[in-house]
Amino acid sequence: MEERRIGVYVCHCGSNIADIVDVEAVSKYAGGLDSVVVARDYKFICSDPGQELIKQDIKEQRLNRVVVA
Repeated sequence: MEERRIGVYVCHCGSNIADIVDVEAVSKYAGGLDSVVVARDYKFICSDPGQELIKQDIKEQRLNRVVVA
């Protein structure tokens, strides 16, 4: 069975989510979970730079699962 290599990306959505949820703490917590090899928070993960970040991590970190929150 293939080793799980998970990337977790928590979006601030500008201030829409970040004003209510401590996205940095969520990202830090997720980074400590089993099989999570990268966890990041990003201002607008749906933006072109955010999507490029995910693509880059998939390649460089050999991710085979991705969670976007």
